[in-house]
Amino acid sequence: MADKSMAKYFCRRKVLMTVLVISFVIALITMYATSYRLINVTSIHSAVRRKMLNLFSETKPFLDNDFSETFINHTFNYNISNDAVCKLYHYFQEIDLIIFIFTTHQRQKERNTIRKTWLNYSNRNTANIRYSFLLGEVPDRNLRNLVAIELTIHSDIFKGDFVDTYHNLTYKTMMAFQLGITKCSHAQFVLKTDDDMWVNIPLLLQVLKRVNTTLQTAVDGACHQVAYPIRNPTSKWYASFQSYPNEAYPGYYSGTGYVTKDVFVAICISKLGYNMHQIPGFNSVRPPLDPCLYKGDHLITSHEVSSEMLISLWNTTSTM
Repeated sequence: MADKSMAKYFCRRKVLMTVLVISFVIALITMYATSYRLINVTSIHSAVRRKMLNLFSETKPFLDNDFSETFINHTFNYNISNDAVCKLYHYFQEIDLIIFIFTTHQRQKERNTIRKTWLNYSNRNTANIRYSFLLGEVPDRNLRNLVAIELTIHSDIFKGDFVDTYHNLTYKTMMAFQLGITKCSHAQFVLKTDDDMWVNIPLLLQVLKRVNTTLQTAVDGACHQVAYPIRNPTSKWYASFQSYPNEAYPGYYSGTGYVTKDVFVAICISKLGYNMHQIPGFNSVRPPLDPCLYKGDHLITSHEVSSEMLISLWNTTSTM
């Protein structure tokens, strides 16, 4: 009897050890697979974002004036932050695209419209497409309170600690790059756009897969190769000699949509030695509102699309 008891004891112990070894191996495989997946995803295009971050943190500005240094060396704090935007819900989930949408406090109607239309592909920020609305600060307490309520419903807003004005759009652009590096580094691509845009998400993803290799050393969008500073102080796009002393800009992307808005970003691209790549289909104007065009294979973005237009286009194209 004693021999049988000892045999059962050693048998149970052997089974237990086997189970423990198998569990340990499974845990190692899971950890390795997770680590490999994150490295594999972030290495595709994170090199561009890392180099951008290094460039922004340099102590010596590449334009010899204090104006540019304020943008490069600015450290952003978030008065509203939302880490759930790029949360991974299981080990093997991937984020193909993070979309940063420039908006202002008072444009809640526009935000709600695109949430219901082309942002529907994100499945409320749980799918392989993610997005966030980017804001600055405003003095109006009522507007701040409305955004706070909106945040509790949608959880899709980041707000920086700078004043939200047109002339501070470069700060908002730099904040988008910082978020792409620090909060969403595992996203393969970053798209910057505005809250009055139509974005053909399925077509965009197809195009990004095709230009995957190109985007490791380039930024894609609606490219303006030749541009000159406007020196008229009354112009909305006025650039003083202090802010930009050179005769011509190095070429820039329309702020309505590019993958990685303004001339400052183009200067960063030039400084890094990267290319500016034109993708057909990125429009800084609004083409004719033809559902076949907006559903087809040639139009990725359209500008100045009102909420009413967006809803009409979405309802029509969704049933085509």
